[in-house]
Amino acid sequence: MIAFGSAGVLRHTTWLMEYHQPWYQPRMHSYVQLRMVDLLLQQLLLDTDQDLESTRKAFAAESSYWQSKSLVAEQFDVIFYGDDSDRIAGYLIIPRQPELAGTGHFAASMDGKSAAIRSISELQQTLAELNVLYPH
Repeated sequence: MIAFGSAGVLRHTTWLMEYHQPWYQPRMHSYVQLRMVDLLLQQLLLDTDQDLESTRKAFAAESSYWQSKSLVAEQFDVIFYGDDSDRIAGYLIIPRQPELAGTGHFAASMDGKSAAIRSISELQQTLAELNVLYPH
């Protein structure tokens, strides 16, 4: 038993030493990260009293929780829509990173509600809807 175990450990160690690929690959789950960004935006809306310009500035300075030394704005594009009184009325969250964008999802919030995850095939239609609702 000891000989078989030792041979297995030696064989596995040799294989790992010759393997030139990363031993693990972090998986990016767009749904989870889109939800996290939505929660962040909901908190910013409370902190800034839904003021359009204040929310934009606060979002641009927000650090990422899941990737150190990075800003959330570097990983996600957020398009804010304001109403006539320059308060946030809706927003889109679109992943920038290829591994997240490749999953084909974005998030859309309309009428101050929490963002709904949608298929990227609906992006153009959602943009058109928001542009009609909030033309400026």
